[in-house]
Amino acid sequence: MNAFRERRHAPEFGEFAPVELIELLLVLAVLAVLGELGVEASSVLRQRAYDAVALSDVLSAGKALEALDDDTTFSETIEGPASIPRLPGPRVSKGTTLNVQRTRQGSGFSTYVRGSHHDGSATYYLENGALLATDAKLG
Repeated sequence: MNAFRERRHAPEFGEFAPVELIELLLVLAVLAVLGELGVEASSVLRQRAYDAVALSDVLSAGKALEALDDDTTFSETIEGPASIPRLPGPRVSKGTTLNVQRTRQGSGFSTYVRGSHHDGSATYYLENGALLATDAKLG
């Protein structure tokens, strides 16, 4: 019983008790795992933000195309940051590439916008008001 009542002396400078070393290694391992999860999560969030920018640019260009009231037909590929020639208003964001087309179809016009961000994972298509999305970076 006296062995349990004795006080443990603190290790001297430069000495480590085996339990403290194991605890330190365990804490470092947990921090490494949490850090890796944080990096992966931030990468996914960043990619989603780039996809949202591309979607916003596609929708803006599509609305501007449908609002045109003249007989202009054209096909343009624009890399942002830039204005879209022949369309008043919308701009293409940095890193986004848009393909904008307006063609005559019968007595009306057909509109088509395709856009993606070079750091994103999706390509968005807007054809005559119908929106489609495709995962551009599979595998």
